[in-house]
Amino acid sequence: MLVDDDGICNYLTHRMLTKLDAAEVIKTAINGDDAIRTIRQHVRSHKKCPDLILLDINMPLMNGIEFMKVISNYTHRDKCRIVVLTTSQHPSDIERIKAFGIMEIYTKPITEEKLIEIVEKVGHNKDTNVPEEEDEALYSN
Repeated sequence: MLVDDDGICNYLTHRMLTKLDAAEVIKTAINGDDAIRTIRQHVRSHKKCPDLILLDINMPLMNGIEFMKVISNYTHRDKCRIVVLTTSQHPSDIERIKAFGIMEIYTKPITEEKLIEIVEKVGHNKDTNVPEEEDEALYSN
């Protein structure tokens, strides 16, 4: 899943993921609020979280930090693998990101080499299934 308000970044990242044959389905959201709605639909229909969320920090309506605040309240937040892509190198932004347990932070623009590295890391730990009895509670806020 790509969560970024920059259509060009989404387009280029989508193309690279497709070229790498790294995803069966690629969903896109233009802000955190849109991402939460998309994740809820995905969990309901597929019974699992997206394998990977590439998250921008600076977005309108609901930015990446606000998105992480919302998603951190979910029971199985650990099922959603989030990698932050940002243009910010400000120490306070990095601290806020790491406070949510996000250790993978990449500076934009994303390159094919960085994307390969991200996909390989996520591939080693792919259990994103949500227990059936808890899938509705997971994203029902």
